[in-house]
Order: sequence, then structure tokens, then C-alpha cells
Amino acid sequence: MPMRSMIESAVAGAVLLMGVVAPLAAAPVYKWVDAQGQVHYGDTPKPGWTRVDRAAPAPGAAARTPAPAVDEVQAQLRIEQCARRREQLETYQNASQVVTRDVLGSERVLSETERLRLIEQTQRQVAELCGAES
Repeated sequence: MPMRSMIESAVAGAVLLMGVVAPLAAAPVYKWVDAQGQVHYGDTPKPGWTRVDRAAPAPGAAARTPAPAVDEVQAQLRIEQCARRREQLETYQNASQVVTRDVLGSERVLSETERLRLIEQTQRQVAELCGAES
């Protein structure tokens, strides 16, 4: 492939990428604090939200929006998944019966053996997601 063609392909790719990324940068960001005092950010408003306005860069300056580190985001997601799984486990443990629903809406009551297996599976998930705190 000739060098000129490679450069043209690279430029076309960069232009296409900017066309995809630019609308995302303009999307609103919302901030809210949950009942446990955890701060969350997202693209859809939640109860108690406030809009986070991104400052426009000075002319000629590169746009820089501080983003939480990937590790922080992953840690926050893990904490949220842990809390949901713990809640799910408590529900299964306190339920006299567990009913499942398939994609067509048909319901089926789990046997006691199936319910206990579900509790064991959820306990393993809690241990995996929550680590030493479980």
C-alpha cells in the first residue's frame, strides 16, 4: 500500500473517530449521592441529582475533562454489585419460596432443593464480589 494511501486512510479514520467522540463529550453528566453517602456520576439523572457542567476550554487549549481512574470506577461498580448481591441473598434466605419467571412471563416455583442451591450460588457470588468484607 503506497504511503500516501496509508496517510489518507489514517486521516479519514481520525476524522471518523472525532465525529463519534465529539457528541459523547457534549453529553450531560449528572452527579448524585446515594443513601450510603456514595457519590455517583452518570449520563441519566437519578433522585437527588445535580448537573455537572464541564468547563469549556480556553481558545487554543486542549479540552481536558478529568475522569475518574478506571480502577476507581471498577471498585465502585464492584461495591454496588456486592451490595445488590447481599440484598438478593438476604431475600432468598428469608423467602418461604422463590418464584422464577421466564422470558414469556411463565412463572415457576423453585423446589426447596433448588432454592438452597440458589442460596449457595449467591453466597459464592457475595464472597467473590465482596471479598474479605463478606
